[in-house]
Amino acid sequence: MINPDQIISLIPKATVWTQQQEQEILKDGAPLSDSQLEDARKLSVENPEKVRLLCVDQIPLPEDHELKLANQEIGLITPGTWGLTCQYGIFIRSDHWNNRETIAHELVHVSQYERFGNIQEFLSRYIPECINPGYPNGPLEQEARNKAKLITT
Repeated sequence: MINPDQIISLIPKATVWTQQQEQEILKDGAPLSDSQLEDARKLSVENPEKVRLLCVDQIPLPEDHELKLANQEIGLITPGTWGLTCQYGIFIRSDHWNNRETIAHELVHVSQYERFGNIQEFLSRYIPECINPGYPNGPLEQEARNKAKLITT
């Protein structure tokens, strides 16, 4: 078990992991389609041309032991996770590759990263919300859910 203060202290390490994942996605990922670019603009993504999507069988977990424990504690990445945004890089699980709402949800997270300016600032706000009130009940996650539903229904 890992306590909330320990999880918060791991934000710099989580930032490095997220940066590494973003670089992998940007290198190997696909640019947004025209309709996805349109959705990104509707969702206030400032630089949609920078976004890349990478299809994966399962969202990768950190290999670092402390980050694994923190993830288990907050339940952010599980076998059921459909997507994960790492600033401009987005992992999409293969069975959700063409799911507009999933991609829109992740694009809202891209706009949040842009709003906060960088990966560490975003994680410094997002991770505490995953602890209290708990994932997926934090304001940033709810914003992503609500805005994605708004443009896809």
